[in-house]
Amino acid sequence: MVCHRWGMAVLGLFLASAALLAGGCTRASSNSEEVETRQLAIDYSGIKPDLTGKIQVDGSSTVYKISQLAAEEFASVAKNVEVSVGYVGTGGGFKSFPDPAKQLDICDASRPIQQNELDQCVKNGVKFLELPIGIDAITIVVSSKNDFLRDITLAELQKLWAPGANGNGEVTKWSQVRQGWPDQAVSLFGADSASGTFEYFNEAVQHDKKKTRSDYTANPNDNILIQGVERNQFALGYIPYAYYVPRKKSLRAVKIKLKDGDEGIEPTAQTIAGGGYHPFARPLFIYVNLKSLQRPEVEAFTRFYVENAAAIAANAGYIALDDSIYSKVRERLMKRELGTAFGGMLKEDMNLTTIMDVPVMYP
Repeated sequence: MVCHRWGMAVLGLFLASAALLAGGCTRASSNSEEVETRQLAIDYSGIKPDLTGKIQVDGSSTVYKISQLAAEEFASVAKNVEVSVGYVGTGGGFKSFPDPAKQLDICDASRPIQQNELDQCVKNGVKFLELPIGIDAITIVVSSKNDFLRDITLAELQKLWAPGANGNGEVTKWSQVRQGWPDQAVSLFGADSASGTFEYFNEAVQHDKKKTRSDYTANPNDNILIQGVERNQFALGYIPYAYYVPRKKSLRAVKIKLKDGDEGIEPTAQTIAGGGYHPFARPLFIYVNLKSLQRPEVEAFTRFYVENAAAIAANAGYIALDDSIYSKVRERLMKRELGTAFGGMLKEDMNLTTIMDVPVMYP
């Protein structure tokens, strides 16, 4: 039953390892206007139908799509297990995860655990497993009615989202961003401060996870952000890739340029997995409470999730990691290797394949 910075400079190195697999799951057409997705097979053989119990999953609204699909597929066999999946945001999830009273079994995360969150886990004796499960790309979108914004540089994004002295943006009209753009009011939509997407976007654009203008429409629900952009031809927003793909008729992805003169890069399965859509591609995680993992239903669900992560991530609209990485993730689960490979910090000198070779640490 289902109830409803790191490594910016080298992220493309590990994303490249997923390119072949991603190409097999999603194929972009020559005009990049349509994406044909092939549903991959799910293996249900490890699920016992007589399982009972409740599982609480919450956190990232980005990872929500993957975990919700995992929960639905699992519950189609284990019909007496109630799996509740929420989307309070990565930050919100990591507020509940260290608190034994919250009884959060799995925390979805669109970024690694941070030092203050790790400290709370240690303080409360909450031990966990850190399991990468797929790749996302923060997608910059405008309405399909927009007739001027086809590409944008990182410097222009920085200017557009920079806070002024009072917290509101210094830029109020599109003509202030690029010469030739209309003298129309800017309308912006994005994640709220509890979201890992909020922190990753700000880190990529402003090099500061908390730095942003305050006068934009912030919401933890990506569908609300999408509706705001769809209705306004002068709006711009950022959302997870899997939320963009089904709405290509009403939204258009803005091509990203690292600097003037570069060719704009559109988010596709190939550019995301191959590291071309830089710096907005990112890994996604689930964090599993060790104590919860001792319960049969949580252990079975987590094992099913990890063993089918490639198919579930792809079927949910995201990009799968390479098989060699998933093999190490499964081994981490089997051996109960506790802690984080990040140590509460961003490891810019490591790619994901390397991190999976480094023992995780629980302080």
